[in-house]
Parts: sequence; structure tokens; C-alpha cells
Amino acid sequence: MMIWIDHGVTILVAGAMGLLAVFGIHRLWILFVYQRVRHAPPGELPVTPIPGEWPRVAVQLPLYNEKYVVERLIDSVCALDYPLNLLEIQILDDSTDETSLLVERRVNDPREKGIDIVHLKRSDRGGYKAGAPELFAAGPIEKEQRTGGSS
Repeated sequence: MMIWIDHGVTILVAGAMGLLAVFGIHRLWILFVYQRVRHAPPGELPVTPIPGEWPRVAVQLPLYNEKYVVERLIDSVCALDYPLNLLEIQILDDSTDETSLLVERRVNDPREKGIDIVHLKRSDRGGYKAGAPELFAAGPIEKEQRTGGSS
């Protein structure tokens, strides 16, 4: 019985050493490839073709008491390089602090620039989190207080 245990341990150790050898060989291969291409001049990056027809995109910003970052977040999303007629920004606000006031003040400037930005504020936080797909699939948006927007 003792000889079987010795053979089992030997096989396990040999298997572990074989696995480590495979990892070591892979590491050597990666170093070899790196040495070959490290001094090569960088090639041109592939150019992504501009689509003939851009899709309509909705950017959803679920918020909950984000008063320290909400203004930067809105500014960043409004600075997206995308056709304005195909971009809708939805601010889904469940905040209980002054975040909602900051959002209401911040969305007026992008609207004047032609950006389709909507501030949706739920009066009741029950059910789904803001931005959850189930929220929109169930259709409770009509019940929400809609503050501005062009849609």
C-alpha cells in the first residue's frame, strides 16, 4: 500500500513540474517575440471607417446622491463627439439630497445648445434602481416627473 502512495505523490509532483515547465516555455516565447518587435517602428493604427448611417443612441446616467460629481458627469456626456440629432441623454435621478437641484440647473445650458437632455426624477424610489432595464420595460416613465427635455 505504501508503494502506491509513493507512486501517486511522484506522479503529482511530476505533473506540477511539467505544468510549470509549460508556463516557463510560454514566458520564454513571449520574451522572444518582444525582443523581435521592440525596436520596430510603430505601424499605422487601423482607421475605423465612419459609418454611412449613424444609429440613434441614448446615454443613461443613473444617479443617487452624486452631488460631488454630477456636474462633471453631465459636462462629459454633453461633450461626446456624436451627431446631436441622434443623441439623447437621460438623467435618471433617484437622489434624496441636493443633486436634483444641481441637475436641473446644469441641464439648461446643453438644451440651449441643441442637446436632447432629459431629467427624469422619480418621486418614489420603490421597485427598480434608476437605469434598470426593467424600469423602462415595465413602462413607469409616464408616472415620473419629467423636468424639461425635447422628447
